[in-house]
Amino acid sequence: MKAENSTSQLDLDAKLLSEFIYALNISRRQVSAYPPGHPVIKNATSKLISTLPKLLEFRNEITIGIARDTLMVGKHVLDSKNPVYRDLAQSLFKSNIAALVIHKDLSEPDITKFFEILHNVEHDSDSANIDSVLSDAGITGIKTHVIDFKNLHATETETVSAPKSDVIKRESSALWKSFVGGLIDGNLDINGDKYSAFADVDPDLLASLLNGDHVAEDGEFEQSYEDAIASFLNRTSHEQIRSKAHNETLGKLGELVGKLKPELRRRFLNSTLRACSKHTDSAEKILTKIPQAAIIDALDKMDPEFMQIPQNLMNVLGKLASSRGNDISHSRVVSTVEKPMDLNAEHLTALFKTDQSQFFVPHDYQDALALLAVAKDDPVLDQKQINDLVCSLDGHSIERQFANVMLDIMNRDPDLRTSKAISCNLEELVGYFLEHGDFESLIGIYGNLRKYTIRNQLTEDSPFREALAVFQDSDFIYQILDGFDTWGKSARPQIVKLIETVGSPFVLPLLDLLADEPDMSRRRLFMECLRRLGDLTRQAILERLHDQRWYFVRNLVILLREMNDPAILTPLGRLVGYAHPKVQYEVMRTFLKFKDPRADRYLLRELESKNPEIKLKAIKLAANSENSDVAKRLAHLLNEKLPMEYDEMLKTAALNSLNESNLSNVLPELSNFLLDRKLFKLNKMTTLKIKALSLIEKMETPEAGEIAAKVYISSSGELARVAGRVCLHINGKLP
Repeated sequence: MKAENSTSQLDLDAKLLSEFIYALNISRRQVSAYPPGHPVIKNATSKLISTLPKLLEFRNEITIGIARDTLMVGKHVLDSKNPVYRDLAQSLFKSNIAALVIHKDLSEPDITKFFEILHNVEHDSDSANIDSVLSDAGITGIKTHVIDFKNLHATETETVSAPKSDVIKRESSALWKSFVGGLIDGNLDINGDKYSAFADVDPDLLASLLNGDHVAEDGEFEQSYEDAIASFLNRTSHEQIRSKAHNETLGKLGELVGKLKPELRRRFLNSTLRACSKHTDSAEKILTKIPQAAIIDALDKMDPEFMQIPQNLMNVLGKLASSRGNDISHSRVVSTVEKPMDLNAEHLTALFKTDQSQFFVPHDYQDALALLAVAKDDPVLDQKQINDLVCSLDGHSIERQFANVMLDIMNRDPDLRTSKAISCNLEELVGYFLEHGDFESLIGIYGNLRKYTIRNQLTEDSPFREALAVFQDSDFIYQILDGFDTWGKSARPQIVKLIETVGSPFVLPLLDLLADEPDMSRRRLFMECLRRLGDLTRQAILERLHDQRWYFVRNLVILLREMNDPAILTPLGRLVGYAHPKVQYEVMRTFLKFKDPRADRYLLRELESKNPEIKLKAIKLAANSENSDVAKRLAHLLNEKLPMEYDEMLKTAALNSLNESNLSNVLPELSNFLLDRKLFKLNKMTTLKIKALSLIEKMETPEAGEIAAKVYISSSGELARVAGRVCLHINGKLP
């Protein structure tokens, strides 16, 4: 983020301010795009609130000014080229908001309500009452200052400050504000003392106000305007404003006149010409800033009775074309003027006697042509550029561009006949891209068709609905799934993305493939696709939990668990006694995830099993349990006599699981294990006891400290050294 003027005096962290504005704009978009209560809105508003403590660490609130497409903080203008800043500013400006005041106690409900209200009143002509709407909604963390176009002084001047980057901008802005202030008040201030409540009203806005609301009589209006222009020209002369500032202000004046209604434009031009009679040089600059079409139109409609143009200005009009040769036109598309062609020709001949056709050619294009004209050698492409051009001309690239053209025409809301033609072409293109493995293009076609049909609420008999139905056809579905084999691993990411994009039509075929697939890697691939489809798979999975293939049911349980919804526990209840232990294991993992007590009962039973493999799985699963009885049973395993070949493995697993468990009831069992003096397998026992000491150290209780001291006194070597470290940690000293 940067400011158009120096940010060195801005009493805020620029990075934090930028993060806050980004989060604010994201929240605005998500609230308007998703229904109330959607998790996406919660995530966005939570992120926004998390930025406040640091941003407002040394203040209670911050005020952000809103221009047409610019944000301001104090006297500092934030980067006007930043698309996020511009997006937020334009959205708030449409609701006539001049400033936002963000308080330190801003809450997530405040943000959600605020943008919901803003979304609802965005097109409401009475949006100036948004402050009262916010108050009625109980929103306290965010306040607004609203621009009331019926009462232009509603916004406090000190709330939004204009930038002051250098002398040129400052002087130019002052002149423009002086001029605008008089017009808005209906009493042009020739002394330049009055200012508008707006910090920087641009020609578009001012023209809109004048076109819509000005009711002054002709004589009063033109005299007031003439006085203001005369004063303006006098000031620019004796204050010696730099040429850049002078031209900028004159440019705004010209833009204003060009945007007025024809009648107002005639009156403005008439009074301008009279005011300019003593300032020929400035008059020439003013007239060159006014669009040519506007001058022609105004002169054509002028009543000779009121036409008071001194001879010296007629000379200026005569050479107007040549003085404008180097300026940039505001528009290269000229609308048709409803006048006889010979009359237009007469005006054009009088005003533009010299050939200035190059004026209508963009300067960048002129520059390019000039460079080619003076080039000594013909431009030569290197081999890479040639290859790129050749590739762009191959058949497949042309088909992709043709698809883009069809989609572009579709989004322009064509008639029924054209829609049918586009639909037929898109259906053929789907077959072509499917045949060539171009899944990226298929994603683009589907996404555009889907978005268009939803946005326009198209009926089932719409041609574009028919094109969209191709993506649900069983032949299309199975050709996509066969593509995993046909196009290899490199194409898998795009195929998976296409499946995720199209969604529900792939659920049942994927489940069928998962049930029958013998290869583990392919089962994992199908599982990944089903995970991406998320909740769309729920009902189909629940209907298949009765399947007799245990490995298929196990995978279904895993998919249900990864939906992170405790509601799945009810249908999984019927699998508690499933015959195959691996299915039971996955069911209990799911119960443990959602803290269902049935899982703890299952663990206590399995930990008593005589089968070492069943016991080992239960030990590992017990790491997810918070039940103290389960932890006590794990600790008891350390003192049990287990089969020799499984002893170390089971006890190591028990210690690992205890490290994640509730240790409130395990101290007696750990004490017995640590103080046991058996010499059998001394080295292996030492390793296990060192792991057990890490659990003692984790407890940090006096009782744990006493056990560590006893181990320190009764042992030697590495075990004693570790026990001594635990004593120092818990007791602060060695025994």
